[in-house]
Amino acid sequence: MNTRVYQLAKKYELESKELIMIMEDLKIEVANHMSTLDKRTIEFVESYLNHKSDKEVHYTLDKKQTTEAPLQAQALMKVQTGQENQLIDEKFVASTQLRVAFFVDVQNIHYSADNQYRRKVDFGKLLEFAVRGRKLVSAIAYIVRDRQNDQSNFISKLEQFGYSICSKDLLKRQNGSKKGDMDVEIATDMVNMLNKNEIDVVILASGDGDFCHLAKDIKQKNKEIEIVAFEKNTAMDLKDMANQFFPIKEELLM
Repeated sequence: MNTRVYQLAKKYELESKELIMIMEDLKIEVANHMSTLDKRTIEFVESYLNHKSDKEVHYTLDKKQTTEAPLQAQALMKVQTGQENQLIDEKFVASTQLRVAFFVDVQNIHYSADNQYRRKVDFGKLLEFAVRGRKLVSAIAYIVRDRQNDQSNFISKLEQFGYSICSKDLLKRQNGSKKGDMDVEIATDMVNMLNKNEIDVVILASGDGDFCHLAKDIKQKNKEIEIVAFEKNTAMDLKDMANQFFPIKEELLM
């Protein structure tokens, strides 16, 4: 049975808006108090809210901030233990120690942003949004190079953000058509890391439905796959297959 935001909030004697603000701080996207939460999300949020100490734990909003700060800044959750303030219990620490790898289909994300917003993605913010404080093993940006366009500055910025670059040239056929995708390279790198047991969670930035079968295989290996992409440009089957889907919104754009 699905649990909705308001139901989880009630369990912890919180207002729905308070829980939503806390979840936003944890980089968990929900639309409203009626949004449903999957099992993993519930466990993650509850690990943040629960405390194993026998001492009483209080979660409050900082009332001093209510007229001075944005809503998200108001959600200053405090855990008072009598010794020192602690925000995280052992389960939450374990969650942050999950090993993740971020695979970015640059063409897919770039053109989705351009088609939907006529804007560009801030790939530095995107990396932070995707990792969410966990242990980053690798971040790889997959780029199809068009030699007619100088991409050196863009690639340099990606490297400064911490991405490794995997690229190949755009294929131009004699009939004038062009072909360029990095699906095989992305899949190969994912499988290699999983087979070496280097990561616990695969994060894919792409809405391409061709990755559905790969996502299924990842889950069969008892690993998790998260999709980070634009809502309108993501295949429904890919959303359904993923453990988590995180939509890219305007705050991640330039």
